[in-house]
Amino acid sequence: MKTRTIFLALTSLAAVGGLFGAEAVALASTNVAVAVRAQGTLPPYLVEDFNSACEKAKQEGRLVLVSLGREICGRCQKFYGFVRDGQVKIDPSKYVFIRLDVDNYEHREYFYSTFDPPDRKLPFVGVMDGDRTARKEALSGSHTPAEYQKLMSEE
Repeated sequence: MKTRTIFLALTSLAAVGGLFGAEAVALASTNVAVAVRAQGTLPPYLVEDFNSACEKAKQEGRLVLVSLGREICGRCQKFYGFVRDGQVKIDPSKYVFIRLDVDNYEHREYFYSTFDPPDRKLPFVGVMDGDRTARKEALSGSHTPAEYQKLMSEE
């Protein structure tokens, strides 16, 4: 909820400062990522850009842990809470972590075509390689920290 409040405040400030429409949203989105990271609510190894996450994973021989969710989704926030609180431990030597927004058409369609989830319950959490190939079946909906850890276990 803090992220949404920060986003709304930054969008309002940008509009007052003379930026409107897409410019205001772009500025606010960038600043939200910086503000959220500064609050310590996301792991420092989170990558905000999907293409960058895949390229980084490919270059460094790591996998991509990708989550597709929505800011206002309770189950999504529960998963992010597990990560933030250390109940789900993402090993930065093995994974590049990326959060994708389900409301972004490209993110959603790419995720669905890559992982082909059996249902459409958020969040979706999957493991892929840097070449964007699914390595395991993605989890969808609410799961326990142990189930998320199992998803990231060695193949």
